[in-house]
Amino acid sequence: MEHKEAYELIDAYVFGTLAESEFQAVEKHLETKCEECYARLREAGEVSVELAQGLKVTSPPASLKLALMEQVNKTTVLPESNEASADKPQQGGGAWTKALTLVGAAAVIALSFWNVSLNSRITSLQSQLKESSAKLNRLVADNSVQNDATMLLGKPCTRLVDLAGVDPNPQAFAKLFLHPDEDFAVFYAYQLPDVPEGREYQAWIKRDGTTQSVGVFTVEEDGYAILKFRGLPKVTSIDSFMVTIEPMGGAKKPTGMRYLLGYNTLSKVH
Repeated sequence: MEHKEAYELIDAYVFGTLAESEFQAVEKHLETKCEECYARLREAGEVSVELAQGLKVTSPPASLKLALMEQVNKTTVLPESNEASADKPQQGGGAWTKALTLVGAAAVIALSFWNVSLNSRITSLQSQLKESSAKLNRLVADNSVQNDATMLLGKPCTRLVDLAGVDPNPQAFAKLFLHPDEDFAVFYAYQLPDVPEGREYQAWIKRDGTTQSVGVFTVEEDGYAILKFRGLPKVTSIDSFMVTIEPMGGAKKPTGMRYLLGYNTLSKVH
């Protein structure tokens, strides 16, 4: 997709109104790190968040209910004949009351359905905006990490560490970019399986026989993740990297199954 066409579709992309083919085309264009489109993406995302925060679940306006009740009060029924009245002197008032009750009940039901429908639409819109906002935040965060990876790749002495999948998930793998003068690393994971509810992945480093956590993360539907390990100790002191699955929020030390394992090529040991 050309830049101009993608730029014009950014708003629809954020609000989730594009066809699948257009959505994928815009995403592919954003992967080129087009600065103008990313700026528009941030603006649209901010608008979507403001809209989501401003929407409130509402009840029907009082004027609508008042207008319906006025219509009920104006409702008339044909008077019964004198002969019928003479035979049923006490039923006329009952019929009138019953008619008002039925019409009033119908009005209340109509109001209830109107309220439920409106609230349902608002809830659905809020959910869509929340999802779009979350996706925007992920795209912006991923772009920032990609920039860090590009910076590392442009520096001499940057090394690539391969993390291999551990049985029973040998299809999983990861790449880690390190530099001896930096206190962070950029991590790409692929084909990791989904985790059970209430659990997430946790990354670890091992040095001098001690294991230390460097962050927790989740993966996309295809098992992909990109993140930045911050505040690393001196890179050459790290012996290996490992990924396990732990309770949500992380653990103080590894307790779950290992999914990825790799050794540091910049380590003094390797």
